[in-house]
Amino acid sequence: MRPCKYSIILASLTALFISGCGNAKIVIPSYSPPKEYKKLSEIESGGDMREGTYMAMAINPEIQGEASADKKKLDAILINAIKQGLTETNFITIYPIFDTANVALNMQIISYEYEKSTNNINADMQVAFTITKGITEYISKTYSAKANRYSSNPNNLPSKSKVLLDLGKDVSKKFISDITPLKTRQLREFKSMPSELDYIITYAQRGNFESAVDDMAEYDGDKNMNYYYNLAVLYEGLGAKTGEISAFNSAKKAYSKAMREGGSSDDIVVNAKSRFDNFYRLFQMTQSQKDKNKDLSDELDDMYGQSE
Repeated sequence: MRPCKYSIILASLTALFISGCGNAKIVIPSYSPPKEYKKLSEIESGGDMREGTYMAMAINPEIQGEASADKKKLDAILINAIKQGLTETNFITIYPIFDTANVALNMQIISYEYEKSTNNINADMQVAFTITKGITEYISKTYSAKANRYSSNPNNLPSKSKVLLDLGKDVSKKFISDITPLKTRQLREFKSMPSELDYIITYAQRGNFESAVDDMAEYDGDKNMNYYYNLAVLYEGLGAKTGEISAFNSAKKAYSKAMREGGSSDDIVVNAKSRFDNFYRLFQMTQSQKDKNKDLSDELDDMYGQSE
């Protein structure tokens, strides 16, 4: 059978509408857990300052590795890239004082080479990242990055600084992706709707989930499995757009109602609910961790008079 081809149209920054054969579909932003979450959970910290547990680590400003002409520049690139990556996710707080930190990130440049000829640039770097709590090593991973550039016009080759920046960002991004939640996308397929509600698919196409869920709530027709499942998908899209946990709570309730109305024997409903449940738990965990870390960051700023 000839495969169906889908046309993907941008609906908003957080949702895409896919049309083609079969039912309408949307792509919703989601999360996948950190690859090293089990190990990260072992370095959670608590203290007298606050209740609960937080994730915080200090970055060792002294990066190990053989001396080279570019070592100082590479050190600065790696430290800045790690700080930026951690700040963007807020899943792990940067502890400002390395000497007093309970959890520390140490880096070592295992190897580094940079070669440039008239028309070529070849560079590679290998960096080891190690997270310790006290004297115990919890995570130790090594990542590599390469840069191979060619141009018949030497003036079009990137500067050495640009190549080093790319290498540092590359290895740092790989490390950050293993210790923080990753943003992903998940496909959701709508079930058939009554003809008078078909326009709601257009709302989803345009990212207008607010109006979609409002109009679905006002519908006074048969509220069966399809109705509650479609409502759950719309609430999920709304949550992905706004980041509001209340929308995800509503999606969870609608998915449960769809299951009670016969969804437990429908593969589309069961698979969608399973994926949503996994995401929902991770979203709650991530938001909770960010809140705890934010409390810690505020207290550290007050204590040390600085902000990372």
